[in-house]
Amino acid sequence: MKQEVTRQNKANQWSLDEVDYKSEPQKEIITGDDGRIEGKNLNPPGEGVFIHGLYLEGSQWHKSEKRFEE
Repeated sequence: MKQEVTRQNKANQWSLDEVDYKSEPQKEIITGDDGRIEGKNLNPPGEGVFIHGLYLEGSQWHKSEKRFEE
């Protein structure tokens, strides 16, 4: 993911080491194994990807602050 964003911004001379991850949790619940939300179309982000089925180990999700915790 970092490599793709760096390549897309090659004209701006972005370095791979300078690119940081940013997450924006979505409220939609995906019930099917194919990752589709029935009756809804999600527009892909301008930069980055959607991640579905992420499993956490050694951390937890803080719901109200929308961030990871140790």
